[in-house]
Amino acid sequence: MGGHKLGGIVLRCIEDESKARPSAEEIAEWLQKEMSKVQRKMDIALRGKPQQPPKLKIVALGGSGTGKTSIIKRFVHNSYIEFDDPTIGQEIYTKGITVHGKEHGLQIIDTAGQEKFNSIPPNLLRKADGVLLVFDLMVQNTLVEGVPKMLQLLENQNNDNLSIILVGNKVDAERSKHQVTRKQAKKYARQIGVPYIETSAKTGHNIETLFEEIAGQIYNTLDLSDIEIFISLGSEKSSRVRLTENDDSRVKSFCVGILDVLSWPFRRMWAYLRN
Repeated sequence: MGGHKLGGIVLRCIEDESKARPSAEEIAEWLQKEMSKVQRKMDIALRGKPQQPPKLKIVALGGSGTGKTSIIKRFVHNSYIEFDDPTIGQEIYTKGITVHGKEHGLQIIDTAGQEKFNSIPPNLLRKADGVLLVFDLMVQNTLVEGVPKMLQLLENQNNDNLSIILVGNKVDAERSKHQVTRKQAKKYARQIGVPYIETSAKTGHNIETLFEEIAGQIYNTLDLSDIEIFISLGSEKSSRVRLTENDDSRVKSFCVGILDVLSWPFRRMWAYLRN
């Protein structure tokens, strides 16, 4: 549960030199981030069934024709269709993956194209663990106009622990047809503070690597090394409380109970600092 991080900040709090001690604002911000991670890990633990690997939710965003659907299908089914039907609404794909030697499930959600961004349910992005921002290397506007719209959409959801990767697709095309160079894309990725990778759904280039990287980024961002604790707590509680689709109060009580247990170290530290 991130105990090593809690210990580190406690040690800083008792430093002899005041300059080495964190400010109250810094501590409050850190506690808020850690509590947000606890809530997200609890969400992940509640997604799957007992004895199943934890499920990571990834959303693919991109304008029409950028190839995001083809990327997903290449990864999940190892197939490619030259002229596929455009995505309408959302489609969900699942596949297992190994992250840091542990099995995880990926729930990959394919969305409609750029002209449908406003129709994407806010809850979908709010509950996502990772997002792929896909653009077409042969169409400059899919980067310079499409990606900012996607980022604005994500910013509106206030999802602080979201892992994001910028994806330049169709790298298999002749370089002379590329309207976006690798140098330009990397520079843009640095400006928005996310990793960049080039893929080809047609040849399969970097497809496996892409999903390994987004899964690894989610694992590291949320510190999922202790996810088994959350899953076991969820399984134990579920075995004693029968949840039904209409039993919202029990579901809420269950979630609050887990959060209360896991937030204990942070609440104790916060009480200490206030006194």
